[in-house]
Amino acid sequence: MPYGATMPVRRRIGQGRRSGYLAIIVASAVILAVASQLWGPWRWNSRPTPNLFSPTSCTNSDGSLCPASYFTGPLGANNVLPSRTGALLIEQYGGIGTTWLQKRAGITERQKSTGRRFDGIHVQYWGAGTWDGLKGMEDPTQMQPEPERWAIDNGASFVAVTWTPQFTVGEMTSGAADAIWARAANYWKTYAPTRIMLRPFVEFNVPSTYSAVPSAENGSVNYCGTSFQDAWHRMVEIFQGNGASNVGFWFTPGEGDNRQCVKDSYPGDRYVDWVGSDAYNGCAVREESCYATPLHPGWATFSELFNYSGKCADGACPQSQYDLFGARKPFVVGETGTVYDSESPSRKGDFYRSVVAAAKSMTYLRGISFFDQDVSAAEGAGSNWLVNMPASDPSVYDGFQQMARDPWFNASAGGSN
Repeated sequence: MPYGATMPVRRRIGQGRRSGYLAIIVASAVILAVASQLWGPWRWNSRPTPNLFSPTSCTNSDGSLCPASYFTGPLGANNVLPSRTGALLIEQYGGIGTTWLQKRAGITERQKSTGRRFDGIHVQYWGAGTWDGLKGMEDPTQMQPEPERWAIDNGASFVAVTWTPQFTVGEMTSGAADAIWARAANYWKTYAPTRIMLRPFVEFNVPSTYSAVPSAENGSVNYCGTSFQDAWHRMVEIFQGNGASNVGFWFTPGEGDNRQCVKDSYPGDRYVDWVGSDAYNGCAVREESCYATPLHPGWATFSELFNYSGKCADGACPQSQYDLFGARKPFVVGETGTVYDSESPSRKGDFYRSVVAAAKSMTYLRGISFFDQDVSAAEGAGSNWLVNMPASDPSVYDGFQQMARDPWFNASAGGSN
């Protein structure tokens, strides 16, 4: 059975969940404005100072030197990489109806219980919002403290941002999004020297996502290839033209969908700082018609989601996004997580424990962002990706904590490693 033909719900919906549940954020806006004033952020002893040294050496997990193309993107020599051999750990906490106050409390709990700072804190902005009358982004200054400031004050060496203004690719190439790109650029440059890793056009190759090419939101026009590249290039050039030299760009298609579109649409090494992909294990052990990896049906490990090779269920394995792009740019997973299988309860904790060995075996893997959110209200009971779910089984969170404390994921972020 072809990989993807019976993908779990999370993979089919992809970023479509954002257009579905981000509207709830609007309804919570008043609550955010009031509640954010009632909660003081838990802070570390001192505010971290990002390490922006120029790279003198960069070593992959196998001891080889990093490709020179790691430093040819918009961030140049200041690309975000572990300060030594290892991988960055990025937290993306939230869920449907979760307020900014609750998100802060959740991240704080994760850092306390793991006994560490996350290298990066990952936030999302609604692409259909307005900011001082400009369409395409909710106003981040309405959340106090501002997400980027709070993340920095609470230990993050960089801030990852998922955001795409809701214009069609054709509208973007014609300049319709220029003003909101510029507004965001002038906002994020105020956080320099802290780097902002912007993750736009998330899962653009998955037809059900609002930033897909093609999709109904894009007028059902196939914008794969040159059109997509033109929109990406225009975006980067607007950020650079507005002096946002601390903003990097993260290319994250969905793993396994429309592979030709992904190949044809890569914007080029000059316009990309990180590459990655999104993939989830949404299959229980015994689900013989559910594929989260092309290797086999049923439960998939982290390695099988991103680093499959050899013989797959349909014959020779296709080329993974890691294999396709990892040797060109640092590979940083944009989103991942796993379901809990009540018939095999040890599997979820072991999923996290196995990540360390998998990360060490992936030469170009430099970071992972865990989608630590419950979106089951929009996607069904199988879409609770919280890393400690269910709380009734402490072995689950123990697995995540063991991974987070491992020296491999405690390399911290610098300008190179």
